[in-house]
Amino acid sequence: MTTAASYNDEKIVYVLNGWVGSDDTRYDGWPAAARIGGMVAAFESNTSITHNVITNAVKLTEPLTNGEVIKAEGKGCLVLTMNDDDQVWIDSAINTLVTPDATMDEGWKKIRRTKTRFELMDRVDSSCEKLVGNVNNDTDGRQTIMATAQKVINEMVGEKKLMLGSTVYEDPDNPAQGDSAWFKLAIDDIDSAEKIYLTYQFRFAADTTTSTSTSN
Repeated sequence: MTTAASYNDEKIVYVLNGWVGSDDTRYDGWPAAARIGGMVAAFESNTSITHNVITNAVKLTEPLTNGEVIKAEGKGCLVLTMNDDDQVWIDSAINTLVTPDATMDEGWKKIRRTKTRFELMDRVDSSCEKLVGNVNNDTDGRQTIMATAQKVINEMVGEKKLMLGSTVYEDPDNPAQGDSAWFKLAIDDIDSAEKIYLTYQFRFAADTTTSTSTSN
């Protein structure tokens, strides 16, 4: 847990415990990390690997108590637990970021949201790079740049990766000048429903009391 917290990096996932496979192979350390890394890479960024079952895993090598799980996740560990069907799964898809700096929000702690954000930056950068040197740095040229970025944003909204209303605009604090133009992207990315709270209300019998009123 100390090692995981020391990374404090949204790009590093620290797999705390391992499992035994159906072939009696023990998956600890780098084999476990490699398997989880493959799952992170394979899942689309509009989904989460929280509560995803490890295929062919039959038991944990190091089971943790509920208190230990909570403590470990508070230190940035990705913990494996058993579900109600006795399957090994990922308890919470988090990375090692424990203390975000002033430029980051809590979303950077989540694997899904970090993956979505890097995907957005990669897709927008790739699209806008094609415009460098090919549009004028005037109103029309900057509108073209913003339209290109907005197209990517809208695509990711349609893919259920970003919230409707995410947009791009010229940076009012850095007006365009010479060959340079500055833009800001205001983005709301989507998280998964990973914590569900249910309140059950029971009663011994239905309330059959009726109220009456009389007047004189």
